[in-house]
Amino acid sequence: GDGVLGRMQSNGVQNALALVKPITTVLNEIVAQALDPKELKLLDQNKDKVVSLVDRLVSSKIAADEAQRVLEAIRKQCEELVQSLLNSPKEFWRLFAIFTNVLSLPETSPCYSSVLGLLCEIGTKMTEKDAFVACGLFGEYGLPKLVPILKAKPSKRKGLLWMTYCFCEASMHLSVIKALQDALDDMGCFLQCIVILMHQEEGFSEESEDLLDLYIYYAMTGLGHQSASLRASALSMLVLVAEQSPLLVMPMLEKLEAMRDDGWWEVSAQLLRVCAALLAQEDLSPREAECETVRNLALDVLRASQSPLVRKIGVSCLAPCLKRHGGALMEDYVAALQALNERDFSAVMATDHHHQILGNSLSHMPIISPIHALPPLLVAETLARKIEESQLENLENEHVHVLLEVLAVPFDAQDEATCTGWLAVFKKLELHVYVALADQELADNIVAVLHRWITYFPPKSAEAHDVLATFSTLAKSLKLVYNPENNPDDPAPDVCKRAAFDLVRHLRNSGDVYKAAVEKALAELNDPLVAEALNAFAPPAEGA
Repeated sequence: GDGVLGRMQSNGVQNALALVKPITTVLNEIVAQALDPKELKLLDQNKDKVVSLVDRLVSSKIAADEAQRVLEAIRKQCEELVQSLLNSPKEFWRLFAIFTNVLSLPETSPCYSSVLGLLCEIGTKMTEKDAFVACGLFGEYGLPKLVPILKAKPSKRKGLLWMTYCFCEASMHLSVIKALQDALDDMGCFLQCIVILMHQEEGFSEESEDLLDLYIYYAMTGLGHQSASLRASALSMLVLVAEQSPLLVMPMLEKLEAMRDDGWWEVSAQLLRVCAALLAQEDLSPREAECETVRNLALDVLRASQSPLVRKIGVSCLAPCLKRHGGALMEDYVAALQALNERDFSAVMATDHHHQILGNSLSHMPIISPIHALPPLLVAETLARKIEESQLENLENEHVHVLLEVLAVPFDAQDEATCTGWLAVFKKLELHVYVALADQELADNIVAVLHRWITYFPPKSAEAHDVLATFSTLAKSLKLVYNPENNPDDPAPDVCKRAAFDLVRHLRNSGDVYKAAVEKALAELNDPLVAEALNAFAPPAEGA
């Protein structure tokens, strides 16, 4: 505190204090302009308007959406507050005195999010103008207000600590962490907080080696903690270290090996993530003995765990390591992949980069689809097996997404084993892929799947002959779309009709072999309504 006040005095700020516009004056003006007149009359006239508004909000005496509208108006004009906050510790204290009560609301409350966003924005703007003063004022007057919430509400820690770093630029993170430890005076809570703070770092430069050393020190402390969640959190810190400075993690291998039988699913999952982060680093390639230790640890955890969550994390994070370590990992990796049930397998394969598992430690564990790191045929075979085992009658969006991805490029049509494998999968899923033409959610994408799959086989090959023989099933699906016997008064949606038309058009245009097979199947179906639809139906013109 003294250092900040000294800096402020040296800047001549004390001489300008008389010119500081009280933040309540600015806030009251915004409330008067933004708040509904009826609500304005209900405010306590003996208090500042903004203080009374917050009181009514916290005691649920005003509609949340009305209060949020005012809070968003304050956020848009927060630039007006920044200079007063930098010039006057009293005004900075007043800011947190007014708004801390809103942070007691549930984190799902829009007003909680608005106030958190407001404080983050103010912190960022103050830091841009004077990082030293912003951080010093926050440590003196802001942090003490947050400590009770950080202790009592673990689910709010991520947002509040993000806000903390908004007031403190990277060069000051070390001192903020030490201030936080002193203020919390609770090692368990502090360790959970420091995990979150490390995940918010944008990286570590040579100038921040002391900060990285501090994080590693507390990660090592957390590894031995009696709380399983804290042990998992500490491992999540080592993932970040391994991704940037893998050699710093290698001396900890013995301690990591001792955690292979920990038993808590989150610890196992984070242990796999640490191993994967190490194995993905080229720096470790020459250190084969240590690589083998890491591989064996990963495989032991993968084999031993019965948790579907651990398996999902394992098949996701280890996939990028298969290119360099596939010979040692592949057999057990495939076993873990095939041990997933149909739902988990499909979800992992079809997921995007934003899917995350949230463990008890609040350490996000990202799941990225391993589909592009695996042989496409392996994925397709496993998917077909899962669908068969689950006795699913219809495909779902995830299944079609997976098929689109594995068929994104043609398979090696010159390799007999490959062609045989793809044919076997097609025949196993024959009914599923054709019937999907009648599902409006799947119809468009299944056209691409079917056309690619059918035409990837060399036209004169035995496999192509067998695939074309399935066009009798295609014809039955076309009947389902255009002339359903079970309910002729309720035909398939137009999107299905367009998709079926497109598929037949694409096949007819793909060569004489495919065109002949389509015509033969339609002739055998002998359904005038289907034939008429395929010859006459076309998608409506654009803009129609």
